[in-house]
Amino acid sequence: MSGSSLRNLAFGPGYMQGSSCPGTIGNTVIVGHRDTHFRELEYLSVGQDLAIQTDDGNITNYRITDLIIADESQPGLLRSVGL
Repeated sequence: MSGSSLRNLAFGPGYMQGSSCPGTIGNTVIVGHRDTHFRELEYLSVGQDLAIQTDDGNITNYRITDLIIADESQPGLLRSVGL
């Protein structure tokens, strides 16, 4: 879903507008409830690979470097990462 409104999150994970698009430099922020659509993420570990497929079919691979539970009001989620 595009956007992170409560309405969107009721139907599935949402792309946080203002964050980098998947496959581009910067932080891509995808939000969701950890007890519904993101429930399976609790089984991920630092160092594992994760693939994200966008609605146009492009797949971007990521490596997990940190695991946090964050609130969208938390400062720093959209900070630039030095790649």
